[in-house]
Amino acid sequence: MSKTVFNGFNSNEKILHHIDKVNNFLSAGKTLVVTEFDLTNRCNNNCPACVGVKENGAQLTWDEIQMIVKGLKNLGNRGVIVSGGGEPLLHPDFIRTLKLIKESGMEIGLNSNGLALNQEMADAIAEYCTYFRISLDAGSPEMYKQTHGMPADCYYRVLDNIMLMSETKKRTGSAVSFTVGFLTGADTVKDMEAFVKAAKEYGAGAAQFRPFTGDSTDISEEYK
Repeated sequence: MSKTVFNGFNSNEKILHHIDKVNNFLSAGKTLVVTEFDLTNRCNNNCPACVGVKENGAQLTWDEIQMIVKGLKNLGNRGVIVSGGGEPLLHPDFIRTLKLIKESGMEIGLNSNGLALNQEMADAIAEYCTYFRISLDAGSPEMYKQTHGMPADCYYRVLDNIMLMSETKKRTGSAVSFTVGFLTGADTVKDMEAFVKAAKEYGAGAAQFRPFTGDSTDISEEYK
C-alpha cells in the first residue's frame, strides 16, 4: 500500500493519520495527540549546550503526576513523551509513572541520556514504552566529554547500558523501538561514523541524527 505524501509530509505517520483529532480541533474542541511530559529538572550530565532548566532542581510530586496523567486521559491524549527538563530516569517515581501512563491507555516515548539506567528500569521500559532513545552524541570518550561534559567512565557506562537495554529487549521479546541519538554540528561531524559503529556494536536498533539547536552545518557527505 503506497503512502500519501504532501510536500514530503508522511500523512500516514503524522497528524493526518488522526483525522478525528483534526476535526475536533477545527471545531474548537479540546484535543491532544502527543504530549511531552517533563518529570524533573534534575540532571546527572553537564552538557555545555544544554537547553534544559536543571538549575532549579524542581520535579513533580507523585500527586501531581497522577493529576496530569488523569487530565491527559480525559482529553483523549494518545501518546506521552517522557523527557526533560532534566533526566527522567532520576525521578523516584519513574517506573510507576510509566506504568500509570500505559494503564491509562496511552503510548509512551522516552528520551534519556542513559547514564542512570539499571535492570529494573530497563525491564519497565521494555514492558511499557513504544520507543526509547538514549542520547549518546559521541563515538569516543573525547567527544562525549565535549557534548555531555562528562568523563570517560560515564561514556563507557552509557555504552554498557545500551547493551543492557538491547539484551533486555531480546530477553523479554519487547517490541520497544530502541535507538541511540547523535547531535550533529560543526564540532561533532567527525565522530559520526564512530558513533554508528558503537551503536551497532552495543546493540542499538537504530542510530538517529539530529542537529544541535540553531546549528545548520551540512553533514550530507559525512552522512553518506
